[in-house]
Amino acid sequence: MKKLFTSIILLCCAFVAQAADLSENFSSLTKGTTYGSSSAETVSLPSGNWQALKMKLNENNGVKQFTFTSNTSSYLILTILVRLLLTGVLVVITN
Repeated sequence: MKKLFTSIILLCCAFVAQAADLSENFSSLTKGTTYGSSSAETVSLPSGNWQALKMKLNENNGVKQFTFTSNTSSYLILTILVRLLLTGVLVVITN
């Protein structure tokens, strides 16, 4: 039980450290564009590669933001966070 608790704490620390350094302004992308309209699409940004499905990039008062396409399954995932999560799960399982 102690190993499990330690593993969970380490995993949380890894997420906090990653989140503290993560920022993205989407300035390199074109507004009004829908990414991954029919299947997941990789979007390369300075913070890393993102997987997008049915996400539209809008601009409001000079700020670019992704919005979900209504009435569909949509997502935007930073792949490095998925790798951190899977690594953390494997650590917990092996302990």
